[in-house]
Amino acid sequence: MPSEAREACIRADQSARMLREQYQRLEDDQDITPEAKRRRAQELLETQGKKVEERRRHARETFLKHAGFAEKNAIPRPSGEALSSTSADKLLLDQNEAARIVRTVERRQDRDGPFRQSSADMLTSEYKRGLTNGGIEGGSICRRVIRAANELGVSVEEVVGPIRSDRHNESVDRARRLEYAADLISTKAPQPPRSIVGRSPRRGGGGANLHTHRIAPALLGGEREVIPQETRRRGSARAKK
Repeated sequence: MPSEAREACIRADQSARMLREQYQRLEDDQDITPEAKRRRAQELLETQGKKVEERRRHARETFLKHAGFAEKNAIPRPSGEALSSTSADKLLLDQNEAARIVRTVERRQDRDGPFRQSSADMLTSEYKRGLTNGGIEGGSICRRVIRAANELGVSVEEVVGPIRSDRHNESVDRARRLEYAADLISTKAPQPPRSIVGRSPRRGGGGANLHTHRIAPALLGGEREVIPQETRRRGSARAKK
């Protein structure tokens, strides 16, 4: 698990735990009337709950950010070359060359014959050429192919999937696990127990109760995290869908 994501999870868990503990103390206080408990519980949800939700959203966004990094690392490219450019001259050149690739692919697609290649196969072949050439020229070829793929409606996965190395496939798997972990993170604050409010309070309707699970990402980076049973059931239900 990326250290930034781990720290974000810890901070979110700590704030959620503190809110639950305040609910619990309020529930156990015998010197407060039920009506006063309800008001105090609502105040806690409005004030402390906002911090919990902010930290949980941040934790989720951090996982998704690192998933994005992993997705980029899963795309083969010439050493030292990026898959995008901020140079106006390079952008114009890439755009013109991408248009040329699109025309070439479309022209070849119009040909008849039993051995006609698919658009993805032709783009993959051109992408391989970029990797073989390497350097600035190779990086430019790869960027043009990706741009051309977007214009032709071909996914980048179809183009680069067949030429990924084991290292790139590991990045693909890492991105998927990070996205899965992000999807398990609730962005709702723990709700007051029903013994206090009688029913869910106005704010955060549909959120979890006092026993809402901790943020517990799935297996990431080779280190096993304990996932509460409730979270595992949710994850399994989503996988079946």
